[in-house]
Amino acid sequence: MEADRAITRFALAEFAAAGRRMRHRMQRYPATRIYGDDSGHRTLWDELCHEAANGPAPALESAWEHTLSSFAIAVVEQMPSHTRAILSWHLASLEDDEPSDGIYAEALIEAVTAATREIAAW
Repeated sequence: MEADRAITRFALAEFAAAGRRMRHRMQRYPATRIYGDDSGHRTLWDELCHEAANGPAPALESAWEHTLSSFAIAVVEQMPSHTRAILSWHLASLEDDEPSDGIYAEALIEAVTAATREIAAW
């Protein structure tokens, strides 16, 4: 297997795992009741799944982005540095950038958030 393909497979697995870790964290937070007290949502995760199923509410987009970014930052910070480096290299290569030794924290946060939203949409 060539290196780029192996890194891609590793990255897909790691982003999926990071999304599951973020889901677990969100399941431990009580619902905000932003969709009303009678919505039946018990956790923040339930509310994200509601948002994924019903489409984004324009008035809540900024709040969701801020909330999800906060959770994603915590997940990314707990990744080993070598994992962050490989994932950063992968993301840079997708953008046709010359991968470097740098850590692309913002891109990692966006990728973990996207993986989490994908899980919520299932």
